[in-house]
Amino acid sequence: KEDIVLLEKNNKYDQLINVYIGIGQLHSYLKDFNLAYSAYEEARRIAMRLQQTERLAFVYYRMGQFSQQQNQAKQAILFFEKALHLANSTNSRYLIARILNRYGFSLEQAGRIVEAEAVYRQYIFDIENTRVDMGITDFGKTNFLNNETASFLGLVRILIQTKRFEEALYWLDATRGRFLENLNEYGNWVAGLPENQQRQLSAIESRIAFLRAASASQNDKQQRNHISELKTFVEQVLLQSKANRLWKSNPNARIKRDQYSPDFLRQLQAKLREQHQVALFYYLDRETDPTIRRTIQSYVVAVTPESVHFIPLTVHGQEVRNLLDSLYRTKARSIHFDLRILHQLYQRLFAPVENIIGGYQRVVLFKDDPLVRLPFSMLVAQPPKNKFDYGHADFLVRRFSFSQELSVMLYVGQPHLQKTPTSLSHNLVFGRSQFGSAEPLAPLPGVYPEVKAISRLLPWVKMGLDGGAKEFNFKREMGNSYLMHLASHTILNAENPLYTFLSLRKSGNNDGKLFLFELFYNRLHTKLVTLSSCNSGVGEQISGEGFTGMQYVLRSAGVKSVLATNWPAADNAFPNLMQTFYRSLESGLPKDQALRNAQLHILHSGSRIEKSPYYWASLLLYGDSSALSFKPVFTALSLQHSTAFLLLILLLFISQRHFQQNAYLKK
Repeated sequence: KEDIVLLEKNNKYDQLINVYIGIGQLHSYLKDFNLAYSAYEEARRIAMRLQQTERLAFVYYRMGQFSQQQNQAKQAILFFEKALHLANSTNSRYLIARILNRYGFSLEQAGRIVEAEAVYRQYIFDIENTRVDMGITDFGKTNFLNNETASFLGLVRILIQTKRFEEALYWLDATRGRFLENLNEYGNWVAGLPENQQRQLSAIESRIAFLRAASASQNDKQQRNHISELKTFVEQVLLQSKANRLWKSNPNARIKRDQYSPDFLRQLQAKLREQHQVALFYYLDRETDPTIRRTIQSYVVAVTPESVHFIPLTVHGQEVRNLLDSLYRTKARSIHFDLRILHQLYQRLFAPVENIIGGYQRVVLFKDDPLVRLPFSMLVAQPPKNKFDYGHADFLVRRFSFSQELSVMLYVGQPHLQKTPTSLSHNLVFGRSQFGSAEPLAPLPGVYPEVKAISRLLPWVKMGLDGGAKEFNFKREMGNSYLMHLASHTILNAENPLYTFLSLRKSGNNDGKLFLFELFYNRLHTKLVTLSSCNSGVGEQISGEGFTGMQYVLRSAGVKSVLATNWPAADNAFPNLMQTFYRSLESGLPKDQALRNAQLHILHSGSRIEKSPYYWASLLLYGDSSALSFKPVFTALSLQHSTAFLLLILLLFISQRHFQQNAYLKK
């Protein structure tokens, strides 16, 4: 109200519109509906007098929201139609998207289902074109947050209501893993570029990485130069746009998903049949806006090789978030998890589907926020007698093995990206336990014995430890690695995973920072990477993408699966866990079952305190969970070496005979 007096005094009527909208929202939340309507009317009157079409569209949009809050669906529809007409006249794309979300929901409330479905489909078409424009830029990543997925989920609701379950699953999946899919496309495109174009792109990406580091350094300073910050930001945006334009010139770039594909479910079930798995897709209602009045809309979709089941859940996303906060607050003070909370989470999330997936031991989870930070292996099926009696707890790991995936496209594989890899000839084990004074990184004393032990356990190892863990050596060997075990610090970039890096040793022209964009110039075909460091699986949490940490980065670069930690690795149990895991892999078990085997080993043979999930549940498997086959790769390599050795012996024999004949003739 003070702002109104000042703005009217200084004739700033264009800014008054925003103030009246704000006042209207405040009164609306306080349920002072008459005052709220008066404020919106005043904003509308000023916008019309000033002929500010886009602002007037926004006022009508807010008035539509206000009508929704009062369950006046018909009035809301009229306001949204006026807002949409004005927004279209100014081509205000972002505002159009927001209006379509609410407009579609009002049509749903009014029972006009066919019209609501058409609005949601129009929105999806528009937003997918926006995704094409934004591509791999920071905006491309952040453009697909809650506002942009709302109409996808609205369409899912209508499809479920009208019993079109297969298409409903398709559009639910379309809200997951989209940026990671794009990065995979981008990486394969980069790897196939001519050398001169690769150099051009590398120069762009290196400059962006430098600018980001400079920007982070500026943010740490007390005296900040805002003009310099703005220049740095603008240069980053221009460089990213340049890289994006290069990519979009690629005729094979596939970004949009705006049409339902009937092959979607067939491909998913074929892969599940091949892997003897069942898939669980979770969606948790996270709507907290009081103007959206509806029942809880959470559900899990269970897909077996034979059937699809949509099961409603009676839990809101905020309730799960609160339970997880309580669980991890307990863990933060000690190594203990409260079994009662783990049982509550089981009842709300897993119990409704357990009978449906009976007969399957291997489960692939397509998690929704905030479930990405919850290992399902530690959920407790039976009510615990004591909240810390881990030895008798009925953990799900006793009956199931779990892996995580983001989307069906990533699970079944993108066929046009499947390229025959080069010969994978060795396992790569790299680690750093010590860091120089110029690097503000804590030492990792457990890395040295760990790298030594893993190197003895695996065949055909190429090891880089401390001084030997040079970036140059890693880049030289990574292209032919079958399996990697990496133990060092990961430095995350919150804005874009392209600029997350692994800390290695400097060497020559290499600065010791292995960025993701550098991996794109030598595409990885590695079957498994284990990230053996604290919190290696976490990072910035993005809606629909999960944690965009190092595991996300490596999968972007072509790695088939990543094993990473969800909290600090426990030094006393972790080496035993890892060694059991690798032995199980060598015996031929699939990766998810090898992980389960290692976790059960700690549960059965560990000390009383090591039976706590803190010691064994931290590791999560992301991506492909199928078994590794060391024998074909390494037996072929052994045969090559044996053949070479025999040829060498034969050459030596022939040379010796030739020498003897010459000596005889001379004599």
